[in-house]
Amino acid sequence: MTIREYPPTRLSISVTTPEHEGQSGVTTRWGWDDRNPIFAPKQMSFGTVMPGGFDRFTCTLQRKPQISYIDDEELSTLTVYGVGGTVAWQGRIEKLPDVGGFQSQESPEAVGWQAHLEDDQGAREIYVDKELNKWESSHTERKKVMIVAGWVLYDPAIESGVEGGEVTKLPMLGTTLRPPWSSKSLSEAWYDSRGIPLEYFGYTYRIIAYIGAADPEWTATAYLLNADEATGDEAANTPVKASYENVMSATAFTRVYAVAQVRYAKAYAENANQSFALYWRVAVYGRHSLTRKIPPGGDLSDGGLLACDIVNHAIHKFAPKIKSSVVSEGVPLGTISKFLTAGEAEPFIVPQLVFLEPTTAAEIIKQATRFGLPDWAVWEGPTFYMNPRGERAKKWRSRVGPAQLQEAGPQISRIWNYVVVQYTDAAGKTRTIGPPAPPSGAYGNPIPVEHIAVNGVLNDLDPTNPANEAGIVRCAVLKMGTSNLAGAERVGEIFLAEQKKLEGSGQAVAIGTVESTSGVLYPAWAVRAGDEISFIDAAEPGYRRVVNTSYDDSSRTNTLQLDQPPDGMQQLLERLSVVLVPLGVT
Repeated sequence: MTIREYPPTRLSISVTTPEHEGQSGVTTRWGWDDRNPIFAPKQMSFGTVMPGGFDRFTCTLQRKPQISYIDDEELSTLTVYGVGGTVAWQGRIEKLPDVGGFQSQESPEAVGWQAHLEDDQGAREIYVDKELNKWESSHTERKKVMIVAGWVLYDPAIESGVEGGEVTKLPMLGTTLRPPWSSKSLSEAWYDSRGIPLEYFGYTYRIIAYIGAADPEWTATAYLLNADEATGDEAANTPVKASYENVMSATAFTRVYAVAQVRYAKAYAENANQSFALYWRVAVYGRHSLTRKIPPGGDLSDGGLLACDIVNHAIHKFAPKIKSSVVSEGVPLGTISKFLTAGEAEPFIVPQLVFLEPTTAAEIIKQATRFGLPDWAVWEGPTFYMNPRGERAKKWRSRVGPAQLQEAGPQISRIWNYVVVQYTDAAGKTRTIGPPAPPSGAYGNPIPVEHIAVNGVLNDLDPTNPANEAGIVRCAVLKMGTSNLAGAERVGEIFLAEQKKLEGSGQAVAIGTVESTSGVLYPAWAVRAGDEISFIDAAEPGYRRVVNTSYDDSSRTNTLQLDQPPDGMQQLLERLSVVLVPLGVT
């Protein structure tokens, strides 16, 4: 006969006040077994969420509002732990409200350390910026200097669909001289970082029509300037040596302008109908010193950064109290290979990510990870973890009856079998990518699609999809911001895969204990968001993802939201940073 030993479920709390003037904080224990009621917490509850980590915490203590207690301090670290010191929850106290009356109580409220990702709301950074509409002509003061120096000035222009020579129909930044001119001629485009230090200016240019390659009077230049140099004529002017691509690196911390320029140094009256034009593809990088990645067959202006590198940088710079466990190299966190496209080896390169306006580390992480939706959470430490979906998940099992399993069931509003993605390219033009033979839209009007994805990427071919079974088209249009073709396709692919998982959404509870796959019992609070649980006697006994937990210590009950809570579609759209435009049934 097998005797099962039930684990102890009692919890205690450690509270450590912040450091003051180099002095370590004071640590106080709150325990259920403390004889002094001011240190004996009641009605304790806490939760976890994925992505995010530890979420909300609350409890009550018997305390008098007239007395100041040593552990009554905001931003104190609060750690809930079980027998043996296993951490059940950790965060920081945000407020200590008092409840008056004959039995005065204090109800501290705490949040997980993920809240630190939003403390600095002035985060600004240029990770990689390829938007051509940010490039303008030089400012007024510089124009005055150049005109006085005798230059004839031509403004830059964004050219979409440039043809000729080796140029493809990609949007490019044009700097063009149009003879004849009586003195000397200049066309230049400026990028203003708004005070954010720049480190690299990657570019590719094509000469479309030119006066003569051997003519020594014309020069193409690309350089970075600081604010003091921005009004000079020849300041920091380094001629472009390569005919195809190059990169400029700033050695000073104060470079805040990038400049692409073409000039002819004397009067020119010949070939009056012939222009001299350079068309640039550009990529500006801030001074974060992250390794730039270039896709196979691409160049510097095609490149970008890995999501894991961006996340590490954002945490280190804007949330320094959180340690990061993320490995920067060799971990394809920007891919969805773990749960969608098995065998994908190359990490996805984030093509565009810039924050000129103040934001937070949390928003930077959200935008950097939307091309793969990896799990990320701030757990005890506090330490930030990010990994492909389910890689760190603990697995649990239960039965339908004791777990009180409730399932949301299929809903037509969450069933799609076709996806079209609209995005904005570097020139600010709206582009689209969709599946082969895209369906008709509302009222029979076709959905314009410029690029066709590989069959099965943006259309669901699964015969068990209810829309396919019914022989109807359920098409959704996703609108996203600035990206490239690869990014738009990736977001559409993720949406199509993730929305199918919403059909398994539901709720269950773990009361008292929960069983691991090896049959060992653990306290119910051991289940965290990001874990997986199987209901072995359910019609579908496969593992379901836990996305939210809420533990009530009084009843020893952990309520689990599975796969996605009822508003999961909206959460999915927020993580992908897209707007869904449903076109209904056709």
